[in-house]
Amino acid sequence: MNMKASVFLVCVAALNVAAGTASPTTIKGKIMNMEEVKKYLAEDTYLQLVHPGKGGGLAVKSDGRGRLTYESNLAQVKMPKSGEFSISASGLEPGTYLIAGQKVEPFPGQILTLLFRKGERKALEIKVPEDTKGPSLDVGEVYFRVPGSKHF
Repeated sequence: MNMKASVFLVCVAALNVAAGTASPTTIKGKIMNMEEVKKYLAEDTYLQLVHPGKGGGLAVKSDGRGRLTYESNLAQVKMPKSGEFSISASGLEPGTYLIAGQKVEPFPGQILTLLFRKGERKALEIKVPEDTKGPSLDVGEVYFRVPGSKHF
């Protein structure tokens, strides 16, 4: 598994035989710099899977408070206070996905509210191959890029 820039899901066929439907994909991990991130979180901040467009771009908008939200109708979970998260998503199409912090309070130099691996310049990518049905994936230790972070 290439843990540097991308996380590849292994081909696991976990079909729900009784219902004839695929099991959801569960993505787990831990945000290691929650102490640095806490001051930028609001009560309604959440994590969400986002799918870049064909050109790799992300549609983003801002609310009245200047908080970024990437356009996505994929699975989401409340921002975990402990940093440990688990996102379950059904019906993921093959392709590349990212995990975004949605409605993070604005901070100086804010460009992205995506999860990264320590020291990496590119956001954590989760690649779902065509024949994946319902695997569980642990992306391990991840980070948000925030001002003064010692992890980048």
